[in-house]
Amino acid sequence: MCSVLQFILLTTLHHRINSSEPNFGVTCLHGRDECAGNVQQLCTAKYSPSSNWWEFVQCLNYQGRDKIGSPEVALNCARAAGIDWETSGSGQCAGLDGSGKGLEGVQLLRESIMMSRQLGIEQVTTDVNRAIIADVFVGRAARF
Repeated sequence: MCSVLQFILLTTLHHRINSSEPNFGVTCLHGRDECAGNVQQLCTAKYSPSSNWWEFVQCLNYQGRDKIGSPEVALNCARAAGIDWETSGSGQCAGLDGSGKGLEGVQLLRESIMMSRQLGIEQVTTDVNRAIIADVFVGRAARF
């Protein structure tokens, strides 16, 4: 089984640790909303079955880039994907309000960024991205 961080590594390549950033301690390529969306996805991946997590991610993406990280969208997508945000662990991890600012989730985001740096991953092409996501979805170990 893949670790939760293996998927999110792909989204954190252009993020960096930034201890002066007040909400996440991280600077994300597309701003704070992207950081919040990454936290929401990390927490859902950790606490939900992979089929529910994948539905959650697809729902978030369907809403459009400008809605990624929105608490309302995260809560609606969790409901649509059959995830009980309050009792599954996802909400506690990411923030019961859907903000993506839960302490555990922010720590998962930081660990994801650090792991991508430790592995020396600098760029992932779209085809590799799809292959690794497919590996995560079917529960196989991703190969780097």
